[in-house]
Amino acid sequence: MSKSDRDAEDVAPDPNAELLDALRALPAAERRLVMLAYSKARAGDAERKPYPFDSAGLADSLMLGGDKFDKQLEDLCRKLLKRPVLLRLPEGAWVLSSWLAAVEREPRSERYIFRLQPALRRPILELRKRSLIAPLDAYLRLEGKYSHRILEMLLEGRPVGAARGKTVGAARGKTRGAARDYWEIEVPIEAMREAFDLNERYKKAKALKKWVVMGAVTEINLAELGLRVEVETTLQGKKTKGFLFKVRQRAEKRGRVDDSA
Repeated sequence: MSKSDRDAEDVAPDPNAELLDALRALPAAERRLVMLAYSKARAGDAERKPYPFDSAGLADSLMLGGDKFDKQLEDLCRKLLKRPVLLRLPEGAWVLSSWLAAVEREPRSERYIFRLQPALRRPILELRKRSLIAPLDAYLRLEGKYSHRILEMLLEGRPVGAARGKTVGAARGKTRGAARDYWEIEVPIEAMREAFDLNERYKKAKALKKWVVMGAVTEINLAELGLRVEVETTLQGKKTKGFLFKVRQRAEKRGRVDDSA
């Protein structure tokens, strides 16, 4: 393997990837609270809209309980109100924020009111939208450099460039199959190289498949996503043309997964 193949650090910044890394870095309880607090947000909401949650629902979702629930929740909220997150906006600017804007308990009520950070709401909504089948919490379990990008490609059922906001014509990548629980996506090598900003890395098809494709597919198959992915190499003569991804959604996961979209 060449030096360029081993160099996996110099990848063009992806705002969604950076937010995923920040979410993964949170302690599990704090990450659950962030995802719960933002779960009610919608694209057209007012900037400082309050989002109410009842105590029982919070205790169940956060796996907290007993006489110390209020104290435990207070500690979690205090940490998220102070814990910084550095976020790259789509236009390229950086913003320093905390994970939550405000949390308060309603007087004489069993409800807590959460107010979200405007800078974080849009990126988290985008992550939720892009994880069309798998729950975002499961999506966050993927740790490989290219795993979440390939998962997006598979779930959106469209060419890899479209998952990054780039145009990839039908001649360069195409989706096959119309069944709800099975589909195929053929991705040409050059479309993948361009969409993943690989530059001079993994120039040989064998290295690309080993270090980018198979590592991600193995992780996706092992995660609790309800998906089974197989990969075949497609040829044009004796030359590798691209990769054919065969995706099957397991029936026992279908109901739960579809409800999370």
